[in-house]
Amino acid sequence: MKELFVPYELAVKLMEKGCRPNTLGVIYPDNELFTGGEDWSKIMIRYAPEARLAIMYQQAIDWLRGKGVRIIESDRVITDDQWIVKPDGAYKTGAYKTKAEAIEGALKLI
Repeated sequence: MKELFVPYELAVKLMEKGCRPNTLGVIYPDNELFTGGEDWSKIMIRYAPEARLAIMYQQAIDWLRGKGVRIIESDRVITDDQWIVKPDGAYKTGAYKTKAEAIEGALKLI
């Protein structure tokens, strides 16, 4: 299940940009994931300063779409870059090997 969540450092960057989806857990600097429900997550963030919301990759991608930046999985095998970052109205901004790299690239555009 851990593979569904962004790593801690990426969660920090997402939260700094304003991404705060409803989550069922928190993540710590060592990438340890704890789940316990939405209300529990809010309590842990308040009392454990190093904790961040455990944001799922899909939640981050949906949030970025709402900010006008799409992350698209490519089905082409021309290069190793599988994830495309595309701002609304543009052809393409960047191609990345992993979802995490694509999200980091997208965060630079907002």
